[in-house]
Amino acid sequence: MCFQEEVDCRKEKCPFADGYYDRVNEAILNLLDNELIIRRDVIEQYARKHCVCPFELSLDAAYGADAVICDYNYLFDPRVSLKRLTGEHKRNTALLVDEAHNLIDRAREMYSAGLDKRNFLDIFSVRSKA
Repeated sequence: MCFQEEVDCRKEKCPFADGYYDRVNEAILNLLDNELIIRRDVIEQYARKHCVCPFELSLDAAYGADAVICDYNYLFDPRVSLKRLTGEHKRNTALLVDEAHNLIDRAREMYSAGLDKRNFLDIFSVRSKA
């Protein structure tokens, strides 16, 4: 979930990342005070209103939720995670994980390293020219 054409979360590249922590508390309070059910379109509406990253806002708002329905990617992927809901500071939040029947294949993808032959050929080519 990103408003930019290309995902680049550096503050120099994304106005929604730049100053995120200066604006996120007001965005979360506004969101949780006014919404009972928070879907993607609601997150995007409040993210635009407060000029914050919608992806990060969704993760931060989940911490205040009673229940979260999500793809298991958000629980197991080491790069994208709702670990704040399952870590040492966890709350009593119910997690409903969708698509669990695909967990084994997706876990393999998440935790498997991959090598691309083109990368080796590029390195070899540069090394040969030196």
